[in-house]
Amino acid sequence: YAAFLVNSILFLLIGLQIDIPLMLKDIELIGFGILAVMVSRAIVIYGLCTFLSSKSRPIPTVWRHLLFWGGLRGALVMALALSLPLDFANRQQIINLTFGVVLFTLLVPGLTMNPLVKILGMKTKQADLTEFQENKSLLLAHKSELTELERLQKENRITASSYEAIK
Repeated sequence: YAAFLVNSILFLLIGLQIDIPLMLKDIELIGFGILAVMVSRAIVIYGLCTFLSSKSRPIPTVWRHLLFWGGLRGALVMALALSLPLDFANRQQIINLTFGVVLFTLLVPGLTMNPLVKILGMKTKQADLTEFQENKSLLLAHKSELTELERLQKENRITASSYEAIK
């Protein structure tokens, strides 16, 4: 919650610093920035996964796609751009570029992650999830019952033979 609160405050402050009409002047630069980020992310994810994946611990292709599409940029990058000195050359363009790329990665990949998970077949089926939750609840109930049974046996409130029969 603290991280969410800090991120929210930071993005609010960032929103106050960004001049949208000025940012639109750098739309071409932002487009190249987005392209550069996506290409570099593809090289890193698909390239590294090739070397990190092994026969005993493979990294499935669908996971690679999800890693590529889900690498969001956010508050840290914006904070770094905004922390540049006021007299830094091209400071406003760097801020516009950074904000444009962050905004793109939050809106486009961020809002399309759930459909991508479904398309890649990674979404847990509702029936399987329901069955898992029911089994987990039963397991927790049985553990609780067993703990109570052990307590009753230690307090000599039930006999050892009754304890074994019920257990």
